[in-house]
Amino acid sequence: MAKHTTNQKEKSNPFVWITLFIFIPLIIIVVLVIGILFMADGDVIGWAKKQGSDLPVISNFIKPDEDIQLEDKLLKAEQIIASQAEEMEILENENKQFEEELERLKIENKKYEKAIEDMPINIEDLDELSEYEDAAASFRKMEPNSAASILENVENQRAANILSILSGKVRGEILAEMNPEIAATITELLINE
Repeated sequence: MAKHTTNQKEKSNPFVWITLFIFIPLIIIVVLVIGILFMADGDVIGWAKKQGSDLPVISNFIKPDEDIQLEDKLLKAEQIIASQAEEMEILENENKQFEEELERLKIENKKYEKAIEDMPINIEDLDELSEYEDAAASFRKMEPNSAASILENVENQRAANILSILSGKVRGEILAEMNPEIAATITELLINE
């Protein structure tokens, strides 16, 4: 049994010896060299990539710097495209809203144009209307019998235009003071307006 244990020690010794005296010191040396190169500002990673790219199997796992730069450029370009796509979508939505608002304003403008066309008073009549308003303001301040005497001597249509600007109360007081036949004619003109 003592012989058997000695044989096991002899068999396991070469593996232990190789591990202790070759692999471990080799790992320590590599770590020390890399550490010294890093402290001396050496490009250890670049050198390792360059050396590794020449080895057949390892070269498949190491990307050249140009590929990394291209990937970075591609990533940046994709980010720019994504942000521009979002911005374009926002601008398209704003454009759609502006087009809808423009259509609404066009329809509203057409309504106003139609209303202007349908107005009974045209632009030339505005001066005459202003004159009627001035006259109506004067009659509003007069006594009803004085205003009635004056309006009886004015053309019936003009009298009706002036009276149409006055309030119902003042108009009624003036018409009550007028000659009944003239008052009836002016009333009919007022109704037909």
